Amino acid sequence: MNPTTDKQIRLIATYARVSTSAQEEQQTIQNQINSLQEFAQKNSYTIVEEYTDDGWSGDILARPALDKLRQDAKSKVWEAVLIYDPDRLARRYSYQELVMDELREADIEIMFITVAAPKNSEDKILHGVRGLFAEYERAKITERFRLGKLRKVREGHILVSEPLYGYTYIPKLDNRHGYYEINPEEARIITMIFSWVANEGMTLRGVVRRLQEMKIKPRKSK
Repeated sequence: MNPTTDKQIRLIATYARVSTSAQEEQQTIQNQINSLQEFAQKNSYTIVEEYTDDGWSGDILARPALDKLRQDAKSKVWEAVLIYDPDRLARRYSYQELVMDELREADIEIMFITVAAPKNSEDKILHGVRGLFAEYERAKITERFRLGKLRKVREGHILVSEPLYGYTYIPKLDNRHGYYEINPEEARIITMIFSWVANEGMTLRGVVRRLQEMKIKPRKSK
């Protein structure tokens, strides 16, 4: 849906965001950026600045790129902000409205690719209803997911296949749930660390330094 504006806009900024649960989002920052760039090109907009928050939840407003966007809006370097969808701006409808009102006060247009930004009271009501329904659906999905995980734990399932250091995950086999077992080599290192702290009073930094001196690396370190 093409956004409509009351004036001819040429200079814009773009904003993209995905949370840490990128698989759940089924998209990446680059996917959003590509869509924003294609939309801008199609509508003859010039992108002056691209703001991206990769790995930041939409349930909070304190995000580095969004903070910078809100600050830069006061400089009037660009005339509008293009965002893929209101959810990318914020998960909560109240947060969306807060930022959008702030940008409007700075005479900055807000445009979305998926929906038209509200222009009047009727549009705001419809936008609000859509936002509230979206919040409700997310809350319902989150609760179902939580209850599902709780049920699996009660049935003996292990939810996280990546074990803590010192253990090895044994996958499900022959109708037996996956489980952890002690990793002898890593357990030996953990025993040493506890000994250094308990018997020598070693600090965390000291532990790290000694591990480095002994050339003992974290499990996934290069």
